[in-house]
Amino acid sequence: MIDLGSIAGVELQADQISDKKYLKKSGVYTAELVMAYMKESKNGATGIQLDFQTEDNEIYTVDNLWVTNIKGEPYYVVSKGPDKGDKKPLPGMMDLMKYCKLLTGNAEEFQKTDTTIYPVYNKDKKAFVDSEVKSVPGLIGNVVQLVLQETVQDKTALNSGSGKYEPTGDTRVSLELKTILDGATGKTLAEKEAGLEGKYKATFLKKIAKDPIYVPKNVVGRVVGVDEKDSGEHKPKVNADDAPDSAPFG
Repeated sequence: MIDLGSIAGVELQADQISDKKYLKKSGVYTAELVMAYMKESKNGATGIQLDFQTEDNEIYTVDNLWVTNIKGEPYYVVSKGPDKGDKKPLPGMMDLMKYCKLLTGNAEEFQKTDTTIYPVYNKDKKAFVDSEVKSVPGLIGNVVQLVLQETVQDKTALNSGSGKYEPTGDTRVSLELKTILDGATGKTLAEKEAGLEGKYKATFLKKIAKDPIYVPKNVVGRVVGVDEKDSGEHKPKVNADDAPDSAPFG
């Protein structure tokens, strides 16, 4: 079990994938969560991967929900500013708890695991290999609505001098998860809990009808063929390849 008691502000306001066609465009998609399982980075950080599949067998994978750093801690330490030295919950942890609360009513559902066999991509073999994983049965089988946004990102490469991943000057477009909505109502967790009208989905669909590809202000590389517009809403997630020093994932 991951001890969440030391973090301030952490409270919240298996089928196999068959034909591997991946979602690529901005939109809101109804999909089933076909697998949720724990994984580790090469240096020992713990994360949860969520595999979704639509009725058309299109796949979307969420693989950046890191719940501990390489020290096994579910927090990072603020390195500057007025909150310097404070422990803050990892962004992936907060997103995962929100999704668990939306789907099961229990923000810590991800801590209830079981062992199962599931095809996991093996980088050495460059293929999916049946592997023993710790799954999260309580999440599997839920039908949700995925809010996905095509987002321009900097390509990065490891700088041997600094030991950090740094922008190469080129960019790529990836399909980023903005949030997960309730499968039946299309509402966010906040809208559902407060009994509010579901406005988030309609607002997002109107936005991407005008600008389907989003260019964050912090992109430094060349952006080709995309109008550089910024809504000011994007908050890059901490991931295992390019994390701040205070939240090492390896």
